[in-house]
Amino acid sequence: MSELQFTPSIWDRLIGSDRDVPQGRCSRSFFVASVARDLEHVLNSKSAPEEAGLGRLGSFGIKDVIGLNLTAQKDCDALIASITQAIARHEPRLKDVSVRLLGFGDAGKRVNFAIQAVLVMPDSLEPVSFNTTLTTVRQQYHIER
Repeated sequence: MSELQFTPSIWDRLIGSDRDVPQGRCSRSFFVASVARDLEHVLNSKSAPEEAGLGRLGSFGIKDVIGLNLTAQKDCDALIASITQAIARHEPRLKDVSVRLLGFGDAGKRVNFAIQAVLVMPDSLEPVSFNTTLTTVRQQYHIER
């Protein structure tokens, strides 16, 4: 298995991790898992309203979905736009991001998305897809790895 040159993500460098984070080299699967984990952190963080005046720090995460009617197309489009913008703003390892609604589960308590992008690896570009579920009651995103 070939290894990639690897710089730990900003998330790993700022808060550390309870697992071994390689310094210098890692496998492709570790790299993809790292992106998925960091992407989940972005989606589970709520950005502050612009009027809060917190600048870039306040923009981390996505807009809160409380109050959105996710059965309405307009609100689903707003959520998809918020997810796409947050990824573009905070996950530089993903380019050409596309978020697509796959459907609803658990009587509307779960919203399923596909996040497709080009993964920017140290030595190549590769298409990736992450199956993502929003549990609406807890407002929690989960990315299958």
